[in-house]
Amino acid sequence: MGLFDEFAKQVAKAAQAFAENTNPELASGILEMLQQRGGLDGLVRRFQEHGLGDVIGSWVSAGPNRPITPDDLARILDPEQLAELSRRAGIAVSRLPEALAGLMPTIVDRLTPDGEMPDPYRLLRMVTSLFRSDRASS
Repeated sequence: MGLFDEFAKQVAKAAQAFAENTNPELASGILEMLQQRGGLDGLVRRFQEHGLGDVIGSWVSAGPNRPITPDDLARILDPEQLAELSRRAGIAVSRLPEALAGLMPTIVDRLTPDGEMPDPYRLLRMVTSLFRSDRASS
């Protein structure tokens, strides 16, 4: 087993463990951050600017999601965003990139079910329906 395979296995385990205990405040914070910071298009641009366009591209496409390291996510998201998400979700800023590395691929994947970027209005409808289903299950 290669080094990348081992890394991918560890990230997958962490993502699964985190997904089983997903903090709804963190998930809704990510969705709100997307809306306020240029939507999925803005997030894709930031990934591309940091040389990680292929990673987020895998989350958008219909194929398997490539993993991302917490360090890479910490570079992509600005400190202001991390501080706000930390406060909102009650997770220490130092642990937040690890949590996001497990959650963001799933969120982006679910917001792009057809393997394509949704238009802003469709994205807003999807986010609204996610919030409604979260509240209904509470």
